Amino acid sequence: MADASGSLWAYRDPQWHGIDLSGFDVAARDGSAGRVGETDAEYLVVHTGPWILRRPAILPAGLVDHIDAAEQVVYVGATKQEIRSAPEPGAAAAPDARMRSLLADHYGPVRRSA
Repeated sequence: MADASGSLWAYRDPQWHGIDLSGFDVAARDGSAGRVGETDAEYLVVHTGPWILRRPAILPAGLVDHIDAAEQVVYVGATKQEIRSAPEPGAAAAPDARMRSLLADHYGPVRRSA
């Protein structure tokens, strides 16, 4: 599990690490999943749902399939429901060890089926 979890937290293309994805739309396998809020070398915080019901979801960088910088869209290998049903982060966006473990359990099967 540690190996799958480690690859889950790294972008497939190292060049993507240098792109500021804040504000980009998130295109899930089945449509729009929200908009990128904060970013990190290992994850994106996606704000899902309409603005009044919006909730943050952490999306590991390894689920990013493609980035279209010109159109400002991040394509990910997860469905809207998989993103929206992810464990909700606490007040701090950065996932701690416990949250990383929960997210690895949640997204691990998604990553393997991609």
